[in-house]
Amino acid sequence: MNLQEAREVLVELGRDTPVKPGTVLLDLSGAIARLSLDNGAAKNAVTLQMMVQLADAVEALSQWRGAALILASRHGGLFCSGGHLGQVRHAIDNPERAAKMHRAMSTVLDQLLALPLVSVSVIEGPAIGGGAELSTATDFRFMGPQSSLRFVHASLGIAPGWGGTARLVQHVGRGPALKILVQSKSMSPQACEEVGLATFAQKPSIAAGRFLTGIAQHPPEAIRAIKMQVLQDRDPAVVFSEVWGATAHQRALDTLRAHQK
Repeated sequence: MNLQEAREVLVELGRDTPVKPGTVLLDLSGAIARLSLDNGAAKNAVTLQMMVQLADAVEALSQWRGAALILASRHGGLFCSGGHLGQVRHAIDNPERAAKMHRAMSTVLDQLLALPLVSVSVIEGPAIGGGAELSTATDFRFMGPQSSLRFVHASLGIAPGWGGTARLVQHVGRGPALKILVQSKSMSPQACEEVGLATFAQKPSIAAGRFLTGIAQHPPEAIRAIKMQVLQDRDPAVVFSEVWGATAHQRALDTLRAHQK
């Protein structure tokens, strides 16, 4: 399933579902893109309409030429409580529709993680269920002192429904991922840091901004090329050849030569 197909599935699933408040905002005006969840009245639960907006945001980011992204909440003390329960229960009322949502949301979030940029989730409150899965769709997670992360699924008698299992394995390895998922415990920032899932920071938004600002000082072509090599989705030699001798590389070489005179 590609991103457009995923969007169409999500639109279909939401067609007969009552619309609920909430939006996903994308700001591409700076060197660091910002993707923000705005549904504070429902603890940032992700509605079907917000899922479609997420797909649209990923599409827009795929056309953007920057190299850094922050995913966060517009509301302090919140990250994401998962899917909007009332809507999701209405939308996936049989196994076939449940499988459609899994494939569609997995595609959207997998594509978010696969973008050729460095991405960080800023977690300043609970990330529960689908919210925990959403946090795995970025390269890094910065967690504040009042934050927590819980893959609550096992305690609810289900498995992750947005592709979070595979992404969690990618981030921490098979054994730690299995332990996290089957225990279904709320994890503190320190516990997440111990398994390499997150970085603890007293002020995670500031810490994430500093981290990405340092990265954004490098030519975006280089950062994007490095991310593609890390993903191993393309021949690393071809990726290297595309940036070697390009404008940013020539400019850097000219600066080095000037300093050596």
